[in-house]
Amino acid sequence: MRKMLGLAVLFTLLLSGLYLIPHYTEGAGDSFSSSILVNWNSTGSHQRRPVILTRGMDDLFVIYQDYFYTNWDISMARSTDCGYTWSEKIHVDDSRRDLNSSNDFSNQMYPTAVFAPNGTLYVAYSDDQEIYIGVHYYHVYVVWSEDYVNFSTHRRVDTSIRDAIYPSLAVGEDGTLYLTWLDKREGGKFHVYFARSEDGGVTWIGEKRVNSGGLSVDQYGPKIAVYGEKVFIVWSDQREGDFSIFMAVSYDRGDTFLPERRVNDDLEPYSQNDPDLAVDSTGLVYIVWSDNRLGSYDIYYSTTRDGRNFTMNMLAYNGPEGGLELNPRVAVFSPGMVGITWVDRSHDEGDIYFTYTINNGTTWTGARRVDDTQRTLGTADDETKQEDPHLAFNSIGRPLVVWADHRDELFTRSDIYFARYSETLTGQNRPPIFEDRGFTPEIGTNETEFTFTLWYRDIDGDDPSAGYPRLLLFADKNGTEQIGEATVMRPAESERDNTAGSLWIATTTVEWSSGRIYYRYEVMSGDMTEPLISPVHPGPILDLSKPIVLDYGPIIPRWYNTSYVRCYLMIKDIGVAGVAPGSIRAYIKTLGSDIYTGVGDLPHVSVLPNGSVYAYLDVKANEGKYNWVKWRFTDRVGNLNESPPVNIWIDTIKVKFRNLQPSPYETQIFPDINVSIIVYDRDLYQPDLEVSGVNISSIEYCYSHSEVLPYTPWKKVENYTVEEHGDVTIWFHFRLTEGNLNMIKFRAKDLADTGWYVYGPVRYTLRIPDNYPPVLTGRIYPSTTASRTPHIWWDPAEDIENDTITYRVRILEATFGTTVMDWVSTGRYNFIDVPASVNLRVGKYFVEVVANDSHSNSNVLKANLTVLSSGDLPPPAPGPLLKS
Repeated sequence: MRKMLGLAVLFTLLLSGLYLIPHYTEGAGDSFSSSILVNWNSTGSHQRRPVILTRGMDDLFVIYQDYFYTNWDISMARSTDCGYTWSEKIHVDDSRRDLNSSNDFSNQMYPTAVFAPNGTLYVAYSDDQEIYIGVHYYHVYVVWSEDYVNFSTHRRVDTSIRDAIYPSLAVGEDGTLYLTWLDKREGGKFHVYFARSEDGGVTWIGEKRVNSGGLSVDQYGPKIAVYGEKVFIVWSDQREGDFSIFMAVSYDRGDTFLPERRVNDDLEPYSQNDPDLAVDSTGLVYIVWSDNRLGSYDIYYSTTRDGRNFTMNMLAYNGPEGGLELNPRVAVFSPGMVGITWVDRSHDEGDIYFTYTINNGTTWTGARRVDDTQRTLGTADDETKQEDPHLAFNSIGRPLVVWADHRDELFTRSDIYFARYSETLTGQNRPPIFEDRGFTPEIGTNETEFTFTLWYRDIDGDDPSAGYPRLLLFADKNGTEQIGEATVMRPAESERDNTAGSLWIATTTVEWSSGRIYYRYEVMSGDMTEPLISPVHPGPILDLSKPIVLDYGPIIPRWYNTSYVRCYLMIKDIGVAGVAPGSIRAYIKTLGSDIYTGVGDLPHVSVLPNGSVYAYLDVKANEGKYNWVKWRFTDRVGNLNESPPVNIWIDTIKVKFRNLQPSPYETQIFPDINVSIIVYDRDLYQPDLEVSGVNISSIEYCYSHSEVLPYTPWKKVENYTVEEHGDVTIWFHFRLTEGNLNMIKFRAKDLADTGWYVYGPVRYTLRIPDNYPPVLTGRIYPSTTASRTPHIWWDPAEDIENDTITYRVRILEATFGTTVMDWVSTGRYNFIDVPASVNLRVGKYFVEVVANDSHSNSNVLKANLTVLSSGDLPPPAPGPLLKS
């Protein structure tokens, strides 16, 4: 019904001659490029509200809202090739410069940006980091950057104690910054506020409310533009019941604003939303908005020079019946040349479209689809959501569009995408752009296939002319002595986008002598009659000679006390290619292998002024002498050579001590003892492993007879013998004192000087008895017998006091230790004839003998006895009867 009513009004206007219907023309072959992801390295999960700015032809900047962990930040990406590639994310706001999300609980949103005449980039946004009475409120902040990488700390613009959101920023010819925003400080409603800065954003003056009416309703979406001392601000509000577009203007740089006037001229209560504006170099202001006066939301357009009087509202794009054309954004290239981008929700959740005029709206092109989801997903109704478009022109009038795109995760995540238009508003047809992308490999032989790569881009989408691009090779740097015929290059990939740029390659061998060759490209496209010729570039090097070894080491084998040994190499290439530093590798052969294997770590390489190359590497070798290290290396053509091997001896194991005699666990009864110990430098579990050996001159000992007094100075040993495997047995006389305060320490080194190994302290205890017990030091006889009643005898005991000695003997079964014959006294006799009653059987036994001097027992003398079933008879006479 509202559509029909709108048509009736339109028919009335046509009859009166007051309403102009624009003429739509469809372009042929013009289109937008494939969509390019801008935030390719963003760690955020959501990106929104991009703003695009341009400097010159190819330098583009996109500032956007970036959801990082749990909060929104403001980020930026830059392209220096007209959007073909984009930089890594650059952090704009200063809330979290250390990239630590744990200290940032604030949100930065609604970015807006401009370039000042001096090239400084200014970005304004809303930030809720400040707290008032325990509540986070949004305020408007401004930051800036001169190098487009490092941004200043923020400056707050508003003085509100309530929310200040949706800033819009503009800059005058003198660099004055002008800012408008929505502010809730009055009556709990959002009103349009304004301020300006005359010192580059450091301080802000002239803060005031702009809207004089509509104080009981919220205002929405203010946008600002500046021309000379005129300041234009447009917004929408509901003061008349429906949403309408209002504009306020100041003729004195914002000191005062005239009361706002309505821009839309409809006669019925229809809704107008999402206004935007731009101003051209003559001061003409272009205003666009979304308007449902015809029953569906369409894109409308009007102009003004004074902010008070507006041209008749015109359709910039009339969508399908029931359609939703929303969120328009306008940009001006030059007077009369205007572009608009918007969101079309007529078919699905939202697509991005574009139209433009070159005659101030007399004719408009048909709507061009900007995003490529209908191409990548195969249907116009792709069910993905695109939103938040923004538009700019580069210096030759090429439309550039960015937007938020949910193509990857539908409604849960969006990224920032970019596309460029294939034509310019000026109709310029630019020659192709091409760049040398180098060649591989850098060096080679006559058989090497060299690949040369060229990047080719034609903004108008033209293919190269037949036979182009082509590669020419030369023997001289001036490009006068050509080698062979030109090689026509081919696309690197079957599908290519000339407007975005693509790679072309040529692969060829070079039949020429040693030395460097040179190359250049020739390119033609479109209606060109002469090719574009690149400079002559230095190319690959041809070389057949090997590098030579100047020095290497360590050459003389010696023992090292660390597993890592520094090996070094100095080489030089006698050819023209030069040593390839990255080719230098160390190889090692160790015990148990006859094959050299590469050392995992890369060497440290230095190129010296004379062209030689020095390399070193701390090589991890194994214990012992069997470690062989050599180097392998090439020049830049791949000619391989290697160094002679070096032999490395490793001994990281310190000396050890063993077999201390007498044992410190036995209480000594004599004050004078002979102490002996074995010093060894080897792995007892790897007897074949070669080591450096004990440094005999280093063996020392010290002692102490007190817990509080220090040890004696270290003393050299004088008595030693060198045993098998290089073990060294040392001994010395030591006098004990009564008690357990007899402490000795030993220390020694090996010949590899791995450091001191200290053994001890060991503690000896001396207890001098009232009577020295006898000592059994001999043997028990026999060890084998065939008699069940054998004659057993033993060497007599010794007693330094010559006391009378008596003996006792017993026999134990060997397997379980069962007593066969319990202790039997033999008196002073050192033998016994085992009685038949013991009933010895064939088997194995233990014989134990103990002596006694009537004061104490001796040590127990033990021996094995085997009883056989048959054998020789026992001797006819017994052994010695007793010791006199």
